[in-house]
Amino acid sequence: MEDDEERGEVLQKIVDVLLEGGYFRARISSLSPFDKLTGGLAWCITASNIDIDIDIDYDLLFYDDEATLGEK
Repeated sequence: MEDDEERGEVLQKIVDVLLEGGYFRARISSLSPFDKLTGGLAWCITASNIDIDIDIDYDLLFYDDEATLGEK
């Protein structure tokens, strides 16, 4: 039970920080905690106006209909 309470407190602190920063979608009660956090993270990255360099494994991005079960 304490774990759930602690998680709830941490989530509320994060939501409060997002609201203070201007991410007002965090107020929408119908959004799941996951949607609030991932949306808030994406919003923060976009709002920072800083270029982000990431490495993407392009083999994982493309789906192949002919792939075997082991390749999928």
